[in-house]
Amino acid sequence: MACALTQGYTRKVCKDPSGIKSVLIGEWANVVWSDVTKYALTANVVTTLTMVVDKQMWRFAQAPGVANFKCTGKGNATSGGYGYDITGTMQTPDMGTLTIEQNALLTKNNLFVIAELQNGDYYLYGQEYGLDAIDDNDTGTAMDDFKGDIITFAGMATIKPKKVNSALIAVLLEPAAGVEP
Repeated sequence: MACALTQGYTRKVCKDPSGIKSVLIGEWANVVWSDVTKYALTANVVTTLTMVVDKQMWRFAQAPGVANFKCTGKGNATSGGYGYDITGTMQTPDMGTLTIEQNALLTKNNLFVIAELQNGDYYLYGQEYGLDAIDDNDTGTAMDDFKGDIITFAGMATIKPKKVNSALIAVLLEPAAGVEP
């Protein structure tokens, strides 16, 4: 069965800034991920994401040029399979005790992420199976080297990241009225 293409691409006239402004992180277990209520899409944009009662996402602000997310699609004509590898990085340039402990917790959880781009758009990563985090703590060598944690995210998916309606962000950053799991 062929997968028919539905449109071409017209190059934009205006340019948009690239890069990540902030990374919103939540524990995958704190979202109601049932097949019916994973999230609601309107015109292929996430408009609803239901959090468990009293749970929320956390914002990790990023300096320009240090964070990114990438979704690499691959298909195999021999096996007939396809999938996407999801990777991302962010930095927390801080050696404070609370920051180090918070970042250590990232490695202990299955996560989902909403990346805020420099142009104000938001994209959801890890919505199918979650993301793992690797915490690389670096003290630097030279006096002006980076000092802090570099967090690397990795996961797999069968769908590409979805754009998230910006009106949903404020709700996700507050403890949820949500539903009991």
